[in-house]
Amino acid sequence: MEHDFLVADEDVLCREGLVAILQRIRRQAHVAQANSLAGVIEILSVDQSVEVAIVDLGLSGLGGIHGIRYLRAHFPQVHIVVTAASLRRDLIVDCLAAGVHGCISKSMPVEEVEEALETIDSKRIFVPSIMSEDGKEVGFREPPRPLSERQREVLAALATGKSNKQIAWQLRISEGTVKVHVHALFRVLGVHNRVGAAAALMDLESSPAAFEPTPPGLLHAHQQIGHREAKKHG
Repeated sequence: MEHDFLVADEDVLCREGLVAILQRIRRQAHVAQANSLAGVIEILSVDQSVEVAIVDLGLSGLGGIHGIRYLRAHFPQVHIVVTAASLRRDLIVDCLAAGVHGCISKSMPVEEVEEALETIDSKRIFVPSIMSEDGKEVGFREPPRPLSERQREVLAALATGKSNKQIAWQLRISEGTVKVHVHALFRVLGVHNRVGAAAALMDLESSPAAFEPTPPGLLHAHQQIGHREAKKHG
């Protein structure tokens, strides 16, 4: 049988709950199930019809983000959605950078989980509401690394006092993508707010090496979605 979705979780109740929600979203949806990374690989290797794979980060054999990167590299046609018992902002950023199309916390109300899956099923990226920019959990600095060209564009616009909505319009990307970039910038620059980010920009201006090509994955895909959204509304 061909499947529209794959749900991978060691907890049978979690799997069955997600299956029920998916079948409410898409009537007569065919959902495959797996309880290990080996099971996921086996299904995706033989069933080319799977569109979305919902994978628990604690899945046996997955190894967290490393396993997600493996799935994205070997099954690029499949949209990967991550579930976890709890989601920190830094974990969400890492997942998004790995190329996932959404992150869902198991502590979310059923209505929010359904909304998230509807968003993903309509070929859009789901970014959890926890990805606000209050900066409370951004009190550490990542190991120094170059900013991507898009991150520098967002940082430059942010430094002029533009809101996320204005930055999204200027760069023709979605507001959700801007929020992801802003949060990532706070982490990389080791700052808590826009004022600190603007100050950090002055240091970067004297560092031409702080450029790198934008990596493939979710952020690039999200930019393409933003372009389409801008054209649709423009």
